[in-house]
Amino acid sequence: MRIVHIFSALYQGGAENQLELLISQSLRATPDIEHIVISLKNEQTQLWQRLEQKKIKIYSCNLNSPFNLISIFALRKLLKALHSDSTVFQSWMYHANFFTTLAAARLPVKLVWALRRTQIPQGVTGLISKASAWLSGWVKPQVISNSEAGLASHGQAGYYLAKSTVIANGFVTESFDPPVPAISCSQAELAKSDLIVATPSVASAAIESTLFGTIGRYSPVKGHKYLFEAILLLQQQLPAAEFEQVKFIFAGRDITTSSALKPYIDNFIIRQQCQFIGEVADVSVVLKDIDCLILPSLSEGFPNVLVEAMLANKYCIATNVGDVNRILADIVPSIKPGCAEQLCRAMVDFLKREKQQNIATGHELGVLARSHYSIASSWQQYLSLYSLLLGK
Repeated sequence: MRIVHIFSALYQGGAENQLELLISQSLRATPDIEHIVISLKNEQTQLWQRLEQKKIKIYSCNLNSPFNLISIFALRKLLKALHSDSTVFQSWMYHANFFTTLAAARLPVKLVWALRRTQIPQGVTGLISKASAWLSGWVKPQVISNSEAGLASHGQAGYYLAKSTVIANGFVTESFDPPVPAISCSQAELAKSDLIVATPSVASAAIESTLFGTIGRYSPVKGHKYLFEAILLLQQQLPAAEFEQVKFIFAGRDITTSSALKPYIDNFIIRQQCQFIGEVADVSVVLKDIDCLILPSLSEGFPNVLVEAMLANKYCIATNVGDVNRILADIVPSIKPGCAEQLCRAMVDFLKREKQQNIATGHELGVLARSHYSIASSWQQYLSLYSLLLGK
């Protein structure tokens, strides 16, 4: 069996990360299956180099503009050359779905589309998404979505989804297993932060400290604003000595440079209780240090960081967006998005419960994540679908 994966480019992102994990798992579990990657753009990124190190063949047709007909014909020629009775072509996301389908017109190829968003995008990508909805009704592709919410929103946008399935993102669960070191890397990163948390006072030293964490770049839909408002509400509801022992870590780029968040970040209380460490290469390092993850998003599809926190056996507070309820499976209730009051109430409830109860819930979430979201399970689902398409 040969699987040809088509991307607009091999930058680092959620879909690209999932591709790398799937290929690595396939090389371990099913080494007889051949993987080939086509990048529409010819930029040789770090991911491109890593895939080549795994002996994966990579091709490009230099499609840097939707009006480059020569590159579209080059893509068609490439599809014809790679086609066989045992080949599946999987395009990933809007640009790859659209241009691969155009290039493959009237070719007898087995084509799979991948959808990995919930909200339909704006701008040029939004136009391509709308064109793809029309195109899907014509070619009737097999569709894979990484979330139920994403499948539903694209169905409402007019996509043909009679042949569709949901395969959730997979994770290397072992990367979250090692014991917590006495002094972790994230603590070292915290020490470098430009916002240093004040040393606890003697009066509050007997009260156990709690570290909440949120991980994600700044974007209005990530809901940072509501978490800041919830922190200010929490300060009003807790005794001063207790609130002083509640700290927050924000990991993700562009948070401190956002003009929309500047009034909150300049607030004295926020500066005292919060640390901003920017983007981190390995989120597991941060997750090992926190007591509870907060996901305050207004919109998500399949939030990777939620599953990653569960794999780290952490309690999670998350808004009811995308597939959050499906992921949490009623072990922890989700909260209303865009509501600082409910965020604050969820934090108060966490702080008032016995610590061992929160730890036990975190371990229960970890067991759930390991049983449902391993990369081995995800690859097996992809392989089953590919085999079905090929009549095997």
